[in-house]
Amino acid sequence: PNIILNNPDLLILDEGHAIKNCETISFKTLNEIKTRRRIILTGTPIINSLIEYKNLIDFIKPFGHLFMILTSM
Repeated sequence: PNIILNNPDLLILDEGHAIKNCETISFKTLNEIKTRRRIILTGTPIINSLIEYKNLIDFIKPFGHLFMILTSM
């Protein structure tokens, strides 16, 4: 089913650690939502995994790719 809203202004994702793997259906589906702002709430720390951190940053800032900018400096 199509649960994606037309251009919401804000997306708030609770239990955000659930999308730390960019290969999951949840990550891919939520990433299709076109919105200006995204917030991730999580109580689970990302421990020793830059890839998981990168995936969360790419989700909240999909057009900025902060990780790629930082690694190219």
